[in-house]
Amino acid sequence: MRSKPAINSILRNYLLVGIVLAGSFGWQCANAQNPSSQEIVIPAAQAPVKPVSDVPNLVQRICFGSCANQNEPQPILRVIVKRQPDLFIYLGDNI
Repeated sequence: MRSKPAINSILRNYLLVGIVLAGSFGWQCANAQNPSSQEIVIPAAQAPVKPVSDVPNLVQRICFGSCANQNEPQPILRVIVKRQPDLFIYLGDNI
């Protein structure tokens, strides 16, 4: 069974995701109801696509990490550095 702080952390993360999604949905609905908006929205299926070689600084390798105890050694971080990620996302209770 998870400890109370761990459960609170999980609930906080779900709440943050919910707030972001609700805000995004609310903005899209408000924007769709305002026909005088100057923004033109192109459906993804009709959007032009660039070849990967034409995109500068494209993030291609993403590494994820979580559940690390900040009071203990982190040897896994050496492995992550060796993988040379373009982006590292540290997830978990210590965010």
